[in-house]
Amino acid sequence: MLLDESMKEIVIPEEITSQETGKTHKVTTYSISDGEYKRLSLPKTIKNIYGCAFSELPNASALVLELNSPHIKMENKVIYSHRTENGKDIVELQNTQLNKPVGKFIVPNGVTSIGKEAFVGCDKLEEIELPNTLGSIYSIDWIYGCDKLQRISIHNTKGAISIFNDEDELNEVECTLEETLPSNIQVVYLDDTLTDKQEPQNSESQNSQIIKLIVGLVVY
Repeated sequence: MLLDESMKEIVIPEEITSQETGKTHKVTTYSISDGEYKRLSLPKTIKNIYGCAFSELPNASALVLELNSPHIKMENKVIYSHRTENGKDIVELQNTQLNKPVGKFIVPNGVTSIGKEAFVGCDKLEEIELPNTLGSIYSIDWIYGCDKLQRISIHNTKGAISIFNDEDELNEVECTLEETLPSNIQVVYLDDTLTDKQEPQNSESQNSQIIKLIVGLVVY
C-alpha cells in the first residue's frame, strides 16, 4: 500500500507479499473501514468492496475513488460488483458508505444479490425497496446500524429471497428474510399487478435493465 502524505492518497497494488510466508497474493477484496485518506486508487484485480469499507472514514462522501477494475461499477456513489456463478450473471450491491441513503432507497431492478453489510450504519435510512430480480442477501448484518429503518418493500418475490447467515464461516445457514429482521421492521410484499397505465415488462426489457447495470463490467 502506497501513501502520498501530501495528497493523503492511497494506491492499492495488484499484489502483496506476505512477510511471514513470502508468498505473493493478488488483492481481490477491499474492506478497510477507517483512515485519513482523501483519494483511493484500487487495482484492476479488485472484485469486492464490502459494506464495512469506508464505514468509519471521516467525510466518506468526499472521497475520490478511482476504480480500475472491470468487475466493479459505481453509480451515484453506490458500489456494485459483477460475477458469474453456474453460468448466471450476478449483479451485487456491495457498498453504500460513500453516499449513505436518507429516507427511502430503491435497489435498482437488475440487482440479483446484496452483499455483506451493504447498508451498515445507514442511520437515516427508513425504507428499502427490493426489486423482483433479487434472489439472495449474503449476510444477516446487511442492515446493521440502520436504526431508523421501518419498512422493507419487496416486488413479487415472496419466499424467493435467500438470506445466508455467515456468522459461522464454515457453515452458512440459509434462512428467510423475516427470520433475520428485528420485529419493528415491517416487510411488505408489493402487488406488481399491472394497471391500465402500466405496460407489461417482458423478459427482454428486464434483461436490458440488467445489462445497463453491468455495462463496463467484465465477467470473471
